[in-house]
Amino acid sequence: MSAPPGPATRLTKADPCFSYDYNNTVSVLVGKEEQEFTVHKDAICAKSKFFKAACSERWSGLRSSGGKQKPIKLPETSVRDFQTYVHWIYTSQIEVESEVARKKQKDYLYVYILGDVLDDYQLRNAVMEKLMSSLEMLPTQPRPTTIEHVYQHTPVGSPLRKLLIDRRINRGSRAEFIADVEQYPVEFIQELALALISKAPVVSKKDFAASVKSAFKPETGDADV
Repeated sequence: MSAPPGPATRLTKADPCFSYDYNNTVSVLVGKEEQEFTVHKDAICAKSKFFKAACSERWSGLRSSGGKQKPIKLPETSVRDFQTYVHWIYTSQIEVESEVARKKQKDYLYVYILGDVLDDYQLRNAVMEKLMSSLEMLPTQPRPTTIEHVYQHTPVGSPLRKLLIDRRINRGSRAEFIADVEQYPVEFIQELALALISKAPVVSKKDFAASVKSAFKPETGDADV
């Protein structure tokens, strides 16, 4: 058996035991405070199409200054979410710190959005699996502000939007929704209405007419007194 490589040996992508080039890194400045993260280029590009494009020869030339590569900036991303992403890059596991159900749910929603920003479909799928597996354990709905954040950062037709709509219809409190209705984003209300209409049973003209007639109550004029 040959001896393991000494400390001076360079382990590169050419070594058959390694799929990534651990000598090639990329610097990422995260958040408004621009906290710096250094991650292995091959590892992050294997997960994120955003980073794969940013690190390509076409774009890396634009980031070059004086022979050095400028950091990639993510000013709108929270440091906490990117820390979760770095853990995901190297372990393919999603770990969020909060143990409180509502906060944990919010963390997962925000990590999904980061998956959209970085174009990482594997992360989005993994988050959806986490959310779906925890539906029975989450007694509360996301707050209107959280739903608004989701709608601001996801496209029409997003699986995350659909999950929020389905959860609102099947698990939500009507009284809670009515109390908070003015705080929800307009798009959410519109998609919720469309989903409810699509789920409504089709009735015959005769049954519909009978239902309307039974629900109609003639005015008495008492309101004018």
